[in-house]
Amino acid sequence: MIGRTPENRAFANLIRMITQSLKVLRAGHGLVLLVIAIGCADDSPVPTVDEAAVQSQFVEVVGCKHSHEHELRHVQILADTESADVFERCVLEVSGTTCIETGFAPGAAFVKYEYEFADCVPTDLVSITSVRKLQDGEFPDGRDWHWQRLTPGFRVVEDGAPERCVTCHLDHCSGTGGFDLRCVPD
Repeated sequence: MIGRTPENRAFANLIRMITQSLKVLRAGHGLVLLVIAIGCADDSPVPTVDEAAVQSQFVEVVGCKHSHEHELRHVQILADTESADVFERCVLEVSGTTCIETGFAPGAAFVKYEYEFADCVPTDLVSITSVRKLQDGEFPDGRDWHWQRLTPGFRVVEDGAPERCVTCHLDHCSGTGGFDLRCVPD
């Protein structure tokens, strides 16, 4: 027997709609079928990044390492090339660099790959988190960062500012623990 998950209910509803639409179509009301099909369009949030952009426009700023957060997974963090320089100066505080910024510029983007095992191979990818810096005051709930949790295939499963993420980053990634809610790696 198939369990009563939201996905199974959605699939059952889709089958019912298709069956009803076919009955309407047989009755000669093709326009109604078109309206029903349009009503079923996917309105899920659009990812702020995609795999091609990450591969061509992002650089690694934190190599694969165990995280005491993120469900104790291993993480790898990438940044767009411009933000990577700021991350190096202001978060990692690389010797010989000086942080003159007060925060990341609007448009700054980071991608965090979360892996099940320490070798961080693509087949062990469990989740992706993407954040993009917004204009000051644009999204106070997310401290002007737009957060998304993505599947390994870059499908959005959480969009906005998950409270647990914002709270943790406020607690652990400000002051000496980070810069503009980007954390100093463990």
